[in-house]
Amino acid sequence: MPVADAKSLQMTYRAKFFNSEVAMIPIGSWMIPEVKDVSKYPHTFQTVFAALPIWAGDTANLGLTNTANHYYALASTTKNAQAAYDFLRFYTTEGMAIRGVSMTAEKDVDKMIYVDKMVGDDKSLYDYESLKAVMTNPNWKDNVETIAPAYAQELTVMFGEEAEKFLMGQQALDATVAALKTRGDEIIAKNAK
Repeated sequence: MPVADAKSLQMTYRAKFFNSEVAMIPIGSWMIPEVKDVSKYPHTFQTVFAALPIWAGDTANLGLTNTANHYYALASTTKNAQAAYDFLRFYTTEGMAIRGVSMTAEKDVDKMIYVDKMVGDDKSLYDYESLKAVMTNPNWKDNVETIAPAYAQELTVMFGEEAEKFLMGQQALDATVAALKTRGDEIIAKNAK
């Protein structure tokens, strides 16, 4: 799917993927339970999973996986702080497996417990072995987002502008990387004052 078409038509990746209009999308684990939701996304094909690609020869980022995160906090005025903490701890660990729509970020947990809950008993729409290979990859490394600086949105917009130039064929990769560095450094310097 050409980027220009996707942007001009404001396409949603779920609709394009489940309507067999795009063959592949880089996406997170939230799509795992959506594969089986044929009432919302009618389809009969089996979804195959693969690790995100990396640059040739890049061994430092082998297994690096984009992950989403959510931050939970208790207000300082919470009257029953221990009970609230216990609930949040449950919700972000065993509760995730019960819900069956997401995964915990808890270290050293078998991801397949969460995957199996998300997939359910009928695995017919999944290439389960490829999904298992991705989720049990011994090189898996979470690329967890950290608390962002106040100017993070400015960086995000700039990154989108430069990446779009590359994806639309208006700028070479080397020029894109150089522009990202230059403009990024300028934004950081401007906000460091």
